[in-house]
This record gives sequence, C-alpha cells and structure tokens, in this order.
Amino acid sequence: MNVQLFAGSICLGLIESKVIDASMGVVGGLLKPSGAYIEAFQALFRLHTAKPDWDQLARLNLKGVLLTGEPILCAGGICVTDSEEFDEIAIE
Repeated sequence: MNVQLFAGSICLGLIESKVIDASMGVVGGLLKPSGAYIEAFQALFRLHTAKPDWDQLARLNLKGVLLTGEPILCAGGICVTDSEEFDEIAIE
C-alpha cells in the first residue's frame, strides 16, 4: 500500500508501507523523500531522532494519505526515524 506523508499541506514523500504489527494496527515502511523533505525537514527529523522534541513534532501536523486522497487514521501518531548513520528513512 502506497502512502503519502504530509506535514500540513507539504508532501514529504511516498512510503511503500506494509503491516508491521497486525495486532496493534501498525503499518510502516521506508520513505522515498521529496525535495521538500530533504531541503526543509530532514535536519529537523535527524535532530528529533537524536534527541526527541515531541512538541515540535506535533506542530508539524504529520498525516498519512492514500494515493486516492483518503487520509489514514494514525491514532498512535507517526514515527519518523532518520539518521546520518543509515541510508534509509523509516516510518511507522
């Protein structure tokens, strides 16, 4: 299932998601970042991965949207793991 990740109205990229934990309803995958993610958001997410700032993350208004335009209910929030140590950006 392909999901677009947004911060407000800004598309951060596309996630090729799969079920990670069916019992908890968790889906996730790797982000194919947009130019906007790389230019304006990557540094913020890398800082958050190293030292979490949940208030700043909440202000981004992260949301997942199916390619059909239907929003996904993310009751437990969206976790972005981006580190200089890895070539991948994980989303759960």
